[in-house]
Amino acid sequence: MDLNTFCCPFCESVDFIKYGKRNGNQRFKCLSCGHVFLKTTNTIFSSTKLNRSCLRNLIVLIIDGTKLETISDVLKISRRTSYMWRMKIYKVAGEMIKNVELSGKVWIDEKLIRVNKRFLVTKSNGKQYRGVSINQIVIACAIDSNGNKYAEIVGRGHISSKQCINSYGKHIKPESLIIHDGIFSHDQLIKELHAKDEIHKSIANSSKRYMQPINSFCAEIERNMVIHQGIRDENLQDYLNWIVFKSSINSDNIDSKIDELEAKCFQSKVVYRIKDRY
Repeated sequence: MDLNTFCCPFCESVDFIKYGKRNGNQRFKCLSCGHVFLKTTNTIFSSTKLNRSCLRNLIVLIIDGTKLETISDVLKISRRTSYMWRMKIYKVAGEMIKNVELSGKVWIDEKLIRVNKRFLVTKSNGKQYRGVSINQIVIACAIDSNGNKYAEIVGRGHISSKQCINSYGKHIKPESLIIHDGIFSHDQLIKELHAKDEIHKSIANSSKRYMQPINSFCAEIERNMVIHQGIRDENLQDYLNWIVFKSSINSDNIDSKIDELEAKCFQSKVVYRIKDRY
């Protein structure tokens, strides 16, 4: 990383000079605000001894789905540190995809994931709710004809019209063609975006062919989310973001995706406090 690729983390000025070293790391002094800083100040690397080489290996291992115990053994770091850095990487990946915009043909659907047994809500008589209920997490899923993807946890039970607008509406370009299963909650969204729509009811055998892109995406989310049902509620969206980011990686772009994620880590101000969550 050279001097032209970053700025003062306090005032964003690029007017700074080298200002000695600390623990072997180059320090800089901003000529605008007077602050002294490192390249890693106010990034996820603040107050850490994890170096860049170790970070790249960590990213590769996480993409491969390596278990925390193995990551700890390979990188010679504690399991606690492995967990903390995995969550940081998830959050950085989330920053990279949070502003995605879908356009052209856009398929939408909702995936229901049952909450962990520890968080089940029961009736006053102790029995569980049946069907689509508060015990199911609703994930709004969308994919367009260019392969762009979006997924967000919007609540529990049935998705409402307001939730559709607040989730899909921020990520779908107006006047797109929305392909969906025709539930009433989508109607207001389509009107709001001045979009055209195409309905394929799930009860029709032919719908599988027309809804295949979104069905495959939802299945991918379900496979990954079910495996990690024990993850804390506050981390579910981070993990979902990682699933979406990872689904964009293939054999042709894996090196560029790793480079992109690595570079974003040096720009990100992600903070993850492990003492309260591990």
